[in-house]
Amino acid sequence: GQPGRGEAALARLAELELTGRLDAPAGRELAVVLLHSAVLSGSVPVDDVETVLKRLISEEPLDPRHAYTSLPLLVSTAVLADRAAVLEPALTAAAQAAQEHWPDTAPLIAAELAEVKLAQGELAKARRIALGVLDGTDHEAWPDALARSVTTLAQIALETQDPELGERLLGTPMDGTDHRVFAARRLTRGMIDLVRGDPATALGRFLDCGRRLEREGWVNTPQYPWRIWAALVRQRLGDLAAAQAHAAEEDQFAQAWGTALSVGRSLRLQGMLTGGVDGIALLQEAAGILRESENVVERARTAVVLGARLLDAGLPDGEELLAEGRELVKAIGASWLDGSGETELNGPVLRFSGDSLGNLTKTEAAVARLVVQGWTNQRIADSLGVTRRAVEKNLTGTYRKLEVSGRAELIERLGALDQES
Repeated sequence: GQPGRGEAALARLAELELTGRLDAPAGRELAVVLLHSAVLSGSVPVDDVETVLKRLISEEPLDPRHAYTSLPLLVSTAVLADRAAVLEPALTAAAQAAQEHWPDTAPLIAAELAEVKLAQGELAKARRIALGVLDGTDHEAWPDALARSVTTLAQIALETQDPELGERLLGTPMDGTDHRVFAARRLTRGMIDLVRGDPATALGRFLDCGRRLEREGWVNTPQYPWRIWAALVRQRLGDLAAAQAHAAEEDQFAQAWGTALSVGRSLRLQGMLTGGVDGIALLQEAAGILRESENVVERARTAVVLGARLLDAGLPDGEELLAEGRELVKAIGASWLDGSGETELNGPVLRFSGDSLGNLTKTEAAVARLVVQGWTNQRIADSLGVTRRAVEKNLTGTYRKLEVSGRAELIERLGALDQES
């Protein structure tokens, strides 16, 4: 990080506490800014900020009006600290109150809630909320809401290797001078390059993302996992030494920060780059540490990667770990894609289960519902003001996402859901 930046911010925080300024709202708002700056610098451990973070969370009400203050940075800091779950009840209540009394603040609060859902591994819910912000917000009025939602969706696109979601992000007009937006777009483009079989170009995107963030002094950035993806692409390209160098740098910052998520994910990366019993030992250590993390997806992915390695080595517990990894993601409405090594660069690829419409675009969901009502493609097209070819394209995407063979199975699936609800 930038030399002394984190330490200077911590020193000012200590001064605020000693002088009693944290007892006043203005002092706590300043503390939120300083805390966020310290965390991003990558030069302070989570233990050094835990006390003040807990105090700020307990004393600052996240009602809808917090959108007009520095408090959204508190949400970002809690996510980085792997402590997002404590904010969910307050943000859920704030989202409801915003809809009723402060509608202007609703987009930002929704974007914050999506961040918190993602941090806990609830990707389907995070995706649905963030897409709502992306599609329904005045981006000029709430650029912070857009940047947060784009960051959330970029991470989900990486997790699911979903080029359609990626193209949707890239097709949304946004401020490229915002380094959060720039980083999210670079990661998204890199993912699309990977899916299309161009790892060399993907590597350039990930490295470009990292350079931009480091220029901004943003070193501790688990929401922009460029080093992890750069390492894995280097390995794919046959440059193991460069891959291990990225992994070592990632581990340096992960250990310095010290959350279960950052350390566990770093150890998983090293385990994936290391063969034999040493690699298995690293993955076992990662799995143990990640049991303390809020992030269900990272816990599940590590269990699956470790289980597969144990099975390949003829060692016990492999089947149990694979089953654990499947059950963890099943609980959040997802599953692991049965893919090839080409798609499993970062371990197994997550997919949303075909038991909901959460992974569909608004148009796909609308078309699907009308199909269930017995409408023909032409009637749907006339109703929505699109061509019949556009309806057919939306249906093709829906069949793929929900893993159904065609119209009849779609009607059966969604009709059953309607009866359940």
